[in-house]
Amino acid sequence: MGIPVPLECLQEILQFLQDDLKSLYATLFVDKLWCINVIPILYKNPFVLLNQALFTTRNFNDAFEIHGEKILLLLDIYLSHLTLQQRLEWEEKGIMLTKNVEPLLFDYLSYLRILPIPEVRHAILLWCNKNYNIRNHRNFIEIELNKLFFTKCKNINTIMLDESSQLPELENLLPNFYNLNFICSKLFDTSILEKIIPYCDKIKVLSILRFGNKTTMNDKFIIPKIINKSKSLEKFYWENCRKCSSCNGRLLDEENPIEPFKEIIIIKHCSCYKHHIEPFILRELQDGEDEENVV
Repeated sequence: MGIPVPLECLQEILQFLQDDLKSLYATLFVDKLWCINVIPILYKNPFVLLNQALFTTRNFNDAFEIHGEKILLLLDIYLSHLTLQQRLEWEEKGIMLTKNVEPLLFDYLSYLRILPIPEVRHAILLWCNKNYNIRNHRNFIEIELNKLFFTKCKNINTIMLDESSQLPELENLLPNFYNLNFICSKLFDTSILEKIIPYCDKIKVLSILRFGNKTTMNDKFIIPKIINKSKSLEKFYWENCRKCSSCNGRLLDEENPIEPFKEIIIIKHCSCYKHHIEPFILRELQDGEDEENVV
């Protein structure tokens, strides 16, 4: 038996391999120590890792046999966290879930850091293609799965959204979110954000990045109203398009003030807003055109 790798060295090795899916899976079988340390990396952002492996492989059929089945297994792992009542609701719709004979060895939900909702939707589409009986319930599956992530995951720090994202109607606050990034590629209105942000009552740092170029001024006026509902908020980062021709109005005005307790606002690529924000009580305002200023 060889000499065990020191834990610090092992963690550096795995950090170096974090985007190499094939090598990460291989390290699972080295020994218990390697397995325990690689599982959190594999399940930090598993949907993106698996989908990238699926679509960047030349032979798609072979790739699906390997990675497509892993995506379906990943869904099974997360769906095992549904309550008995929730499982019965799924089964009433004809969605038969895998029954777990033994409890899971790891708390996979706790490892999830990045929730890419478009990638989750793609995983659901793969599942529907394998099981024709559930095709009519795709929206239900996506909404319920996202609800599970929002309410059960303790360490999510990034949520990726697009205009097709199906989000649940939340009933309770989400106390687990303290530092949250929304990456809003292809998202052009604020209605989806309005379903989440007001429920993050403990959030201290909020970023809204890559908001759609077609965003209307009405949507920009709604943003302050949304974030003002998060009473613990200390820092707000906003990134919009570089082309500021649509920014003749004001993101923040007398009718939509950012409350004085907001410590920092960063406006990226939208410097024409700057003089409109200065009258509000802010300790610091950083222009995103200067990348060195961005925290």
